[in-house]
Amino acid sequence: MTMLIRLLVCTLFFAQGGCCEAIVLPENQVRQGFAEVNLAVESEGTWTADSLQCEILWTTLLDVTNDGKWRQLIPAMFHGGAAYVPMETLYRDNVCLDIKNTRGQIVESIGIGLHQDKPLNLTLKFDKNNHLVDVIHDGGTGRINYSGRYNNILSDFGTTIITSAKDWEDSNRFLEWQTQSMMPENLKSLTTADLTDDERQWIESDLTRTYCATRILPYVRMAKTWGVDFVGVNPDNIKQPDVEFYRFLNDCDFSSVMLNDFSHSLRFVCGNLLRDLPLGITPIGDKPVSDWQADTKARLNVVIDNPSQLLLDLLTMTSFFNQIQYDSIPLSEAQIENVRSFYGNSEIGKIILSRNENPFPNVFH
Repeated sequence: MTMLIRLLVCTLFFAQGGCCEAIVLPENQVRQGFAEVNLAVESEGTWTADSLQCEILWTTLLDVTNDGKWRQLIPAMFHGGAAYVPMETLYRDNVCLDIKNTRGQIVESIGIGLHQDKPLNLTLKFDKNNHLVDVIHDGGTGRINYSGRYNNILSDFGTTIITSAKDWEDSNRFLEWQTQSMMPENLKSLTTADLTDDERQWIESDLTRTYCATRILPYVRMAKTWGVDFVGVNPDNIKQPDVEFYRFLNDCDFSSVMLNDFSHSLRFVCGNLLRDLPLGITPIGDKPVSDWQADTKARLNVVIDNPSQLLLDLLTMTSFFNQIQYDSIPLSEAQIENVRSFYGNSEIGKIILSRNENPFPNVFH
């Protein structure tokens, strides 16, 4: 499968049309801080900065929802043409900026790239009919999703073809169908998009990882629910595959690229790794973080060669967050001490303890 993914990536790179200059970004990292956004309006019509309501909607690291359907959205409002967006990573792309009229109706939504060290300066240009015709941007990550470039990719990604029950009841057939047919077919959505090389690589990496973690990894669980309801799978025919089945995860990028998660929540990726891998990974509980990570890494090594420290940290956070948010059980004194002992004054430790104090920070309904 490794060769398949490499061939697919090369094909996607060379298939792109004309696009703007590539943007080189620093390595993303877990980091609490604020991203500054400055907004100006140029209009041939009646729009002014005062007649528009603009808000930025973003999600926290390893975001979670109360209803299990919608991602947690947190609004940052503009005051005097400036907004300061709390962020838990150094930079974040494809953050939603909603432009509304005075009645609260959305005029336009665009995706912007935020960077804690580089203020984003935006100028919205409207024609005489008050239609948004251009967005001039400087700073931030240097990327902007104007005219729905990224959304067009998502609209073509994620299609699930209802195939025969035979493809579900045999794990080898299911894996071959997904990795050699369905996943490459979904990733074709990247070939027609006007993207820079770094954008294409970033999005392809995220979509591949997300597809593997949400479509293939939970094979047993999906076969006994979705497969039964829509394909007529006989649940008695679904058997737990051998561990070798899950080696496809070794072709996913678990580096810091994960932190720039494009379209899906890392919570689904990390949550499914903890829930669906038949490796005996247990909740962290009162175990010292170093012991739990060492045990988890040894178990992951069976399917993922040399799991990154970032992946182990995200899984640690996810295990703690599952207890705090899903089970509604605050961290024990022993767990708090374990977090402080292992993470010290680091950003990850601060985030874990802040979730313990406020499990659902500023949830926007």
